Amino acid sequence: MVEAAPKELPAFLHPGIGFMMGDGNPEHGASPTPTQRFKEYDPEWARVWADDTANAGCDHATMLGQVKAPVPLTHHFHMTDPDTGQLMGAMTDIQAAQALGLMESTGRPVTFQSLDAPHTMHTSMAQQYADIVTEWAKTLP
Repeated sequence: MVEAAPKELPAFLHPGIGFMMGDGNPEHGASPTPTQRFKEYDPEWARVWADDTANAGCDHATMLGQVKAPVPLTHHFHMTDPDTGQLMGAMTDIQAAQALGLMESTGRPVTFQSLDAPHTMHTSMAQQYADIVTEWAKTLP
């Protein structure tokens, strides 16, 4: 996968390949070999997220506007490639604000946290992520 990634993934994702794959550079937080999840990685999964077909048929505004339970919303690493306009991450700041507003319009409690953390915080910062979820759970009735 390390060799295939530059060919299979869109160019705007290339800066993160070494970090994601384990390029052996400790300055990048990488291990010398790819993690198990990347040894079994399906490039088609990356493609459907990169070209947005993963969201086909999903009206996010309608879905978020129908929230029926309390929601923790954390916003992690995100950037927009200045050359292509492609988003790297789950959502922009504007999208996070829109999602928050849609969910809050339901009257259900929404806890929002913007974090200086990688997209995969639940893996690389597992304890901090668990602490956030645990603290949020304490606010539930």
